[in-house]
Amino acid sequence: MTMTAPFNEQSFKQILSWAASGENKHPLAIRYPRGKFTLDLEMDALKLDFKPYKAQFLAKNESKRVFIGYGNALGTAWQTAKILAQNSKNSVLNLSETFEQNLDANIVNLGFIKPLDKEFLLSLARDFKTWYIFSPSAKKGGVGEILS
Repeated sequence: MTMTAPFNEQSFKQILSWAASGENKHPLAIRYPRGKFTLDLEMDALKLDFKPYKAQFLAKNESKRVFIGYGNALGTAWQTAKILAQNSKNSVLNLSETFEQNLDANIVNLGFIKPLDKEFLLSLARDFKTWYIFSPSAKKGGVGEILS
């Protein structure tokens, strides 16, 4: 079983295109929100390469904190990181740096919930002390429980 969740309209189109290509040889479930994607407006400029079965950073910086999400919950992670950046004691943003470098958290898109990208997650465990999981699913049996 393959399960994925797009985080914006662009990623939804990429997933549908991949699904139609026949590359995936397993049953496929796509979790998408009923309403709008949280990140549609903010992430339109971000052009991520779609990598089947792979997690990837949306924002990577020097922080030792990582926000991990998928689907629409990734929008919540992004908005939380923005609020933390704006409310931090060092709230003066360095305009010579990218927005991602000003954040006080790294942001990871799991992309695929099943199968999880174990290699990527093991590298996160080596590099980051504190993980925050943003998930729209239940506490029991959800991604948060699997990753804990």
